[in-house]
Amino acid sequence: MCMSFDTVLMGRLISTGFLICGIGTFLQSTFGCRLAIIQGSGAFFVAVFAILDLKGPCPIVPGNATQYELDIADEEWRGRMLELSGAILLASSIQIILGSVGCIGLLLRYIGPMTITPVVALTGLKLAAISVGLSGDHWGIAAMYVSMNQVFKILF
Repeated sequence: MCMSFDTVLMGRLISTGFLICGIGTFLQSTFGCRLAIIQGSGAFFVAVFAILDLKGPCPIVPGNATQYELDIADEEWRGRMLELSGAILLASSIQIILGSVGCIGLLLRYIGPMTITPVVALTGLKLAAISVGLSGDHWGIAAMYVSMNQVFKILF
């Protein structure tokens, strides 16, 4: 994401992610297929990694950087965050449109559990190593996410 490891920026990143996921979940459960999707952006991990790869490497900020160079690095992080947030909302709007028009019923005639299960399993296996590595670095956030996910699964 090209951001410095500052606690304020990490808080902004997490809160922005929660906000975008919440907006997407609200729109999907209100106007879309009317199913509460707890993991709003979980399905878009592959797209997020693809978008970040397209942006290229982060600009290198030297140790004795001027304020102008620090501002450019900060704008790079903000631009990437805006692109990812917009991409997640746009991708979830496709699900909203499909759900509100009623195309899901037509698609379910051709796409069944035998089609969806291998795709979900392969995506999960690909992202398992990444999630384990990140959970090891931030175990408090990972434990909070797992516990909130289990509570929402029980309630809904």
